[in-house]
Amino acid sequence: VQYNSFQLSKIIEKACNMLRERAMNGNVHIEIHSDSDQSRVVADRVRILQVLISLLSNAIKFSPPGSTVKIVYNIEQVNDDVSYVTIEVIDKGIGMTPE
Repeated sequence: VQYNSFQLSKIIEKACNMLRERAMNGNVHIEIHSDSDQSRVVADRVRILQVLISLLSNAIKFSPPGSTVKIVYNIEQVNDDVSYVTIEVIDKGIGMTPE
């Protein structure tokens, strides 16, 4: 595991750009929303990117044509050393069964 300091928005944009053509081919629009400033986070950049690509790929794959996949993220600064980060991928896909 390698932790780096980086802007979360840049990694989210990178994941979106990597999947934009797939989304366009499926007539799915991608939107990014955040109330956060451009705060930096310390995390494993590679793992964060892998998780985002996986979530976005599934959201695009299972979203109906003409729909929008939204990525909503927030960085809440607790103190000088600690932040809480939330990332949501919201889509109109079929979802999972309760089982």
